[in-house]
Amino acid sequence: MAYSTILLVGLGIMLLAGFAGGLAAGPSPVRVLMGASRATRTALDELRRLRLSIALYSRLLRYVRGHWPLLLLAIVAMLGTTVTTLARPWPMQVIVDSVLGDKSAPVWITTFVNELGDRMRRGLKEAAEAAGYAVQVTGYGSMFHTHFTKEKIRSVRQAEDADQELLRELHVRMLAHGIFFYQGHVGFISSAHNEADIDKALAAAGEVLSEIKKERRR
Repeated sequence: MAYSTILLVGLGIMLLAGFAGGLAAGPSPVRVLMGASRATRTALDELRRLRLSIALYSRLLRYVRGHWPLLLLAIVAMLGTTVTTLARPWPMQVIVDSVLGDKSAPVWITTFVNELGDRMRRGLKEAAEAAGYAVQVTGYGSMFHTHFTKEKIRSVRQAEDADQELLRELHVRMLAHGIFFYQGHVGFISSAHNEADIDKALAAAGEVLSEIKKERRR
């Protein structure tokens, strides 16, 4: 009953609009009736599609009504996937802008990486001193370098005069713990590292330095 009323009211409005437009523009009544007829068929088709859609979704709601938490979870997962897909190019953009371009890396990346650098420098110094070695750990931000010497490093000469043999031995033995330090070069921490990686490296460094100290006492 409701659908019939809607259809009749819609047809009446469209017919009146067609006649009013025809009177204003001055075309023949036959042309007005033909235009109104086409508009009526279009309106009927749209209403028919709307009825079918409503009926389909009504039937679907009966099946999913008892599973709405899973449905909601699926919708949230789809939205999350969409957001992730849209944001996917950002790592490459950061690399291009900060390495090849003249833009600095985002603060939220540099802050985290620099904190890991502070953690590494502080931890290496504590591990070496706990094993009985005099050490200076230099670096800034995500960079670090270990110098086995009592003197504070203020020049390249002082860095070269540090115990290079001990440093090489430390790096070689760290490989057995799954830690690779590029010998003779400054160490770098990247956004691929996390606190667990730093703690693992520091624990290995402390163990290796203690072993070397014991062996040299013999």
